Amino acid sequence: MDGGAEPGEVPLDGRYRLTRPLGDTAEPRTWQATDEVLNRPVAIHLLPASPAAARQQSEAARSLSQLTDDRLIRVLDLVADPGFIATEWVSGTKLADLELTTDAMVDLIAEAACALATAHAAGLHHGHLNTDSIVWSDAGVVKVLGVGLHASAWRMFDEPRRDTDALRRMLTSNAHSLRLSRSLRRVVRRPYKTAAELAEALAPFRPAQSELRQRLVSAEPAEPANRPAARRTREVMDTNIITVSEDTPVNELAALLARSHCPAIPVVDAAGHVTGLVSAADLP
Repeated sequence: MDGGAEPGEVPLDGRYRLTRPLGDTAEPRTWQATDEVLNRPVAIHLLPASPAAARQQSEAARSLSQLTDDRLIRVLDLVADPGFIATEWVSGTKLADLELTTDAMVDLIAEAACALATAHAAGLHHGHLNTDSIVWSDAGVVKVLGVGLHASAWRMFDEPRRDTDALRRMLTSNAHSLRLSRSLRRVVRRPYKTAAELAEALAPFRPAQSELRQRLVSAEPAEPANRPAARRTREVMDTNIITVSEDTPVNELAALLARSHCPAIPVVDAAGHVTGLVSAADLP
């Protein structure tokens, strides 16, 4: 798929409506979008026009989808035609925009190193890591953006070390303003082959409690004393749940969707666990 997508056009795959480009606006490869089936924001990463590069990036996305580290971006969908990857949308503050103490900076870099160690062990890397790639999310989790989402991010020999060096430079380039101790300076100036080695080296310098987490929590505005208590999900949820099995005939599914007026119906297995969602857009 080339970079000719435009916001406001027919949703990709009948589901994802592009809203604004991210990064290079001349020929954007990444977009913020809305998943119109689940009514949530997502990020859309267009696959390269080259079939070989598209296959390579698709394989990287499949590998990323198997990882369970919350600090890495979750892959939500992979569509070959038109070629794109849908991932979770992360709201938060980029490392580039955070004013951090030494403890908080070390904490974030160490968290990012742990996340990259997970990716590197799966044969994935970032390759373009910078302070815009690391986000302190509104959910209070460090997120590393972009791992496995570049065409070159699959099993490149030297890239894990390149990622690790990029993390290390984020500390060394701010060594003066952060007032790193001598022992910490020696640690971050030492070369590391892997992110796992860097994470292990930083472990003794991490604070016992996350200072940044405490700062963000304390910065939240206090609720007015006369504000009514927030209602809970259990008070408003619908308990008349319609589900289908993976063996439900498509004609029955279509009839259920029409009768229930639900945008999507959960699919459950024999144990009652949800394995997916189906909507009218999925029907042939």
